[in-house]
Amino acid sequence: MRIFLSLHSCNLLISFNLSIMAHNLPNHECLLESNTQQPKIINMKRLFTAIAILLFSSLAGAGIIYNVNRTIGAGSVVGTIETDGTLGTISDVNIVDWTLTLTSAFLTGGSPDVITKSASIRTSEFGGFLSATATDLIFDFSGINTGFLLLQGNDNNYWCVQTNGCFDFSGGREALGFGTNGPLGDYAEAVAYGTPQVIATNRTNNVPEPTMLSLVALGLFGLAISRRQRQL
Repeated sequence: MRIFLSLHSCNLLISFNLSIMAHNLPNHECLLESNTQQPKIINMKRLFTAIAILLFSSLAGAGIIYNVNRTIGAGSVVGTIETDGTLGTISDVNIVDWTLTLTSAFLTGGSPDVITKSASIRTSEFGGFLSATATDLIFDFSGINTGFLLLQGNDNNYWCVQTNGCFDFSGGREALGFGTNGPLGDYAEAVAYGTPQVIATNRTNNVPEPTMLSLVALGLFGLAISRRQRQL
């Protein structure tokens, strides 16, 4: 489809699976034309509103992928957690995907073991001690109430951070399991914490970039503002 966008006294050509070309029109109006419909006159204010909605909805929907690289006793947990981009206190509802590789000589079923959200029996957050920033996932081990983040594969092996109540009731701890360690053989490796800890880091170490559609919208918005300023 070929779309003609007119901003008076300007010429613009952008190729993005369609062609956008500018012509000259009087007044602050745009002409939107395609090969399937008759030309329509659109007020500039409406154009600005549409571009702003497109831009902000695109940015708001950006997810974040965090890298997990944890050493737990003689074992480790390495992988990624993807959220829907929500910042502040988050729950399991905000975790859209995860993949983890668990390693420990005491791990049930052998080591390493790869567990994923798509083949899991549990993605659980309880207590409100998990939070997200643009750069980090943070778990507050200092909480006095029961709380945890538990990611568990369909073979029952898991990674868990807790204030209490995930794999035992010994306070703030991090563990991977199942395994032959622990009083009940309920974890392979565990370590204690008493303060908030960064448990995963944004793998780009940056705020998510806007999509290409947002960049196009920004360009059109800037062009329109520039043209309006020249008219004043």
